[in-house]
Amino acid sequence: MRVLIASVMCVACAGGRGEPLLTEPLTTTDVVASDGELPATVVANISYRDNPTNLIVNGDFEDYADPNIPDAWSIDEIYGYRGMFTPIDGWHGRAVRATRNSQGRHFLTQTVPVTPHHQYTAQLVYEVLTTDSKSGGLYVVDPGNASVIASDTMNRPSNGWRIASVTFDSGARTQVTLKVGYPNGMNATVLYDAVALYEAATTFDYQYQTTYRDAIGIAAAPVTDLVPQVSDYVTTLLAAPRAVRMAHRDLYAAVLPYYLYQFLSAPDGSGSRDSWCQRTSLALGELLQMYGVRTRQVHAPSPQHQFLEYFDGARWVVFDPYYGIRYVFAGVRLGVDDVLHDGFDQVSIEVPTRERVFLLELGFLRPIWLNASFTRGLDM
Repeated sequence: MRVLIASVMCVACAGGRGEPLLTEPLTTTDVVASDGELPATVVANISYRDNPTNLIVNGDFEDYADPNIPDAWSIDEIYGYRGMFTPIDGWHGRAVRATRNSQGRHFLTQTVPVTPHHQYTAQLVYEVLTTDSKSGGLYVVDPGNASVIASDTMNRPSNGWRIASVTFDSGARTQVTLKVGYPNGMNATVLYDAVALYEAATTFDYQYQTTYRDAIGIAAAPVTDLVPQVSDYVTTLLAAPRAVRMAHRDLYAAVLPYYLYQFLSAPDGSGSRDSWCQRTSLALGELLQMYGVRTRQVHAPSPQHQFLEYFDGARWVVFDPYYGIRYVFAGVRLGVDDVLHDGFDQVSIEVPTRERVFLLELGFLRPIWLNASFTRGLDM
């Protein structure tokens, strides 16, 4: 079993130095119930209230008559392999562990009654221990035609317990099926706990007590302005001396996203600059996800380089955090396909960031775009 971080390593990512990053500790407050609400409990930074309206039977995976199948759940596994699911200590009591390295679908499922034309919320608490680039998670499926109504997927280690959540309309349906697992191949070890389905309301939602956004201290803003601000944060943090980075990691360990958590422990000196394009693009994608900004990683094989595209609400836009740049033509910010269509020699380069480790090397960028060979990696 291995963790796949990315398919390429950047040969040009080395050198530079940064200044220390100083931050204030996260503050944690007690969860106080409003009038008429049940009191909330916090476990592993996730608050919850007991939910008597949960439509899922044995959603906490406490009951097992069969050692490999939690009661009230069924296996939808392409090879019928029951051994991938086992009980284990979880987020709150017991959980189910799924471990598999195989193609095809690998699900625990449960079909539940719903009222037509009502809003519902489905949630679970999960921890991804190891994974490759396969995508899995929480799916709400129409039991009649197997179409996916809603989903919340995760395809990388989670660095602790995290929440998956979707809200959907039941439409004309009287039943829906909840599926927990992987639809198209799995090479992972994942823990699932506390699966819930109930009529949409915030009273029983799982909520993070604190998030890493509290540490970042960057207010929500239009995506065009937000991306370079968060990129500056990532550059400053990863360029800090290792002692500062490790102190930051220890302080925020419970809420740090996975890749940023890993990259903070890089050695000082040239080792802290190795694969700088990969480190900054993956970390930036994780942080932007917390603001609701969609991103996808982009890999260039020759010369090897990694950057990302973000969705600005209307179109995909290239952002290269290695240099802190975007591409523009005729006043429009461009995605990968746009740059290839317009031609690299025709576009302009915009530098909206303030912090950077490397100077802009046009001689390095030009052959990347003229080679015109890109692979899109992780979506976040």
